[in-house]
Amino acid sequence: MPQLDKALITALVERWRPETHSFHLASGEMTVTLQDVAMLFALPIDGRPVCSSTDHDYGQMVLDCLGHDPRGQSMPGKSFLHYKWLKKHFYELPEGADDHTVQRHVLAYILSLLCGVLFPDGTGRMSLIYLPLIADLSLVGTYSWGSAALAFLYRALCSAASSHNMKNIGGSLLLLQLWSWEHSHVGRPLARSSSVVETDIPQDLPPIGFRWVGARAQSENATRCLKQYRDELNLQRADQLKWEPYMLIESSSLPPLCTKDADLWITQAPLINFPIVEMYLPERVMRQFGLRQCIPPPFRPTLQTLHRISRRGRERENWEETHHEYIQEWEARRQRIFREAEQYDLSSYDEYLQWYSGATRRYLVPSTDIIIRFELKLVQLISCMV
Repeated sequence: MPQLDKALITALVERWRPETHSFHLASGEMTVTLQDVAMLFALPIDGRPVCSSTDHDYGQMVLDCLGHDPRGQSMPGKSFLHYKWLKKHFYELPEGADDHTVQRHVLAYILSLLCGVLFPDGTGRMSLIYLPLIADLSLVGTYSWGSAALAFLYRALCSAASSHNMKNIGGSLLLLQLWSWEHSHVGRPLARSSSVVETDIPQDLPPIGFRWVGARAQSENATRCLKQYRDELNLQRADQLKWEPYMLIESSSLPPLCTKDADLWITQAPLINFPIVEMYLPERVMRQFGLRQCIPPPFRPTLQTLHRISRRGRERENWEETHHEYIQEWEARRQRIFREAEQYDLSSYDEYLQWYSGATRRYLVPSTDIIIRFELKLVQLISCMV
């Protein structure tokens, strides 16, 4: 895994606006989109929402699916599991393992990826609510894991940006950092992976995120780098941003999932992940898709009532019923695609920038007495799986 840059994550959080789900930079708004999730991670975008009932006996479900009983100290809550337990039982596949044993190890591996890379919550624990969705391996690919990962990241960024006392941040910080490296020079490492994957099977080709394997942050001094990154973001010009970093990459060199559902990259359907519902607003960042950026319509904010919803006190909730309205919108995702046929042109962007200058703060000068520090628990979660 690439080394996470704490200072870069902090500098980005400072520029995140929960109302618009975008980073407000000097040259305009940018955000992590469904295109980024597909290109960097090759996650499926199309499919059923990652949402179901949480009324399960998860201890029994772990026993049924993985063949070991975790109940006791390994389960600090009714639906949480310690990583050490999973590593103890599934770190290595036994020699001569039969098909049933292999399947259990596959389930454990997928669960660790979901909880440790896509949906880490910053607590260092694994949430078992995803286990029923992957218990039948033939159905795993029917879910929209890409939109669920983006929903989780949006919620984590909104929580972090709205709090001055938060020490831990959840969400896929790996996705956020790779997105930043692809789009911006700030904090970007010089060296990329030279590894070449030789395969004749398109599904086995690595996604774009693979080229950052082994990349290291620019400095170990997070405080000094944070000041540097703030200055660079304040002075950043539009020509220093890669608005379309994937434009020249041949689709034949990527796994099919990277480009399979490209039409959904600009849908306006909400993003769902169990209790989380976050609005997806591609109309605010059309330049990232090579399209004309008009002055955005009045933003569709994520309702504050939605941000207050969590699993606390609702451990046995049927989230499909709770979010029925938003699930219907997701199911109509292809009818909610933002229709903008005109290609990007600089003259229209000048008009947008004039509006943008009066609509937001383009330059941030944070108080030197208040520095948001995040203990990136994702580093620990990843180390548990290595």
